[in-house]
Amino acid sequence: MTRLRRLLDRRVTVGALAEVVIWLAAGYLAVGLGWSLFHPDGVQRVQEQLERQLHLPAGANFQMAALGEASVLWPVISVLPSLGCAQ
Repeated sequence: MTRLRRLLDRRVTVGALAEVVIWLAAGYLAVGLGWSLFHPDGVQRVQEQLERQLHLPAGANFQMAALGEASVLWPVISVLPSLGCAQ
C-alpha cells in the first residue's frame, strides 16, 4: 500500500497527462490500422453498413470512412459476429 500511496501522491502536469493520452491513442490507432489491413472483410462489412444506413447515392465512396471506423472500432468488430450471422 505504501508504494501505491507514493505513486498516487506524485504531482502530474496536464501536459504530461496529455502526452500519455496521445501516445496511447497513437498505439491504439496503429494496432487498428494493422488489424484493418489484415481483416479487409471487416472493413467491407463496415462500408456496406454505412451505405445502407446513410442512404446516399450509389456512386458515393465510403472506403476511407469505413477504414477509419474499422481502425477505431477494431475490438468490437473482431468480437461481434458478422452481419450474416446476426440476422
